[in-house]
Amino acid sequence: MPACYAVPFVFGGLQLPAALSVVGAVVAEFVGADAGLGYLIQPSMAFFRTPLAFAAVVALALMGMLLFVAVGLVEKLLFPWSSGAANR
Repeated sequence: MPACYAVPFVFGGLQLPAALSVVGAVVAEFVGADAGLGYLIQPSMAFFRTPLAFAAVVALALMGMLLFVAVGLVEKLLFPWSSGAANR
């Protein structure tokens, strides 16, 4: 099997880690940052500013979904012949 047939599967395997990288960034901000959306969630919840914390969580969810879709779009653009790209 030529290597070019495996490349779409690599992109399929990159979709979930791209979205989960947002989770990793937030955890890192929870642990040791003084800026960022992950950092913003902690004091927001501590001072009962729930709408602000919820807005940060929604923004993070949108970022994760955007990264997931972006990798899928790159796969569709680069490999339109792929069966995985055609089914989505």
